[in-house]
Amino acid sequence: MHTHRIGKAAALMSVSAGTLRRWADCGKPHAERDELDRRMIPGPELASFVRELHRTEQTNSGSSARNRRSGIVTEGPSERSRRRGRSGPGRTGWCP
Repeated sequence: MHTHRIGKAAALMSVSAGTLRRWADCGKPHAERDELDRRMIPGPELASFVRELHRTEQTNSGSSARNRRSGIVTEGPSERSRRRGRSGPGRTGWCP
């Protein structure tokens, strides 16, 4: 079975290695450690994860990222309205 190091897998997905590391820390995609303690993602796991992300993007493509965020508006009405709620895409700690 072919495996990919985090940097190579991130390049294939057009995301940063740090982003893919954080996702792997959350368990999606599942990463294993090799004998040198590097994170390796099995090829089938990476393919499955990319398909899942693609399906999610297609589902959410009808609205802007701002409209997909969940939370409660705590200030407004203005461009600087802030939302409080669970984390989501573009926020620290978000896992797919």
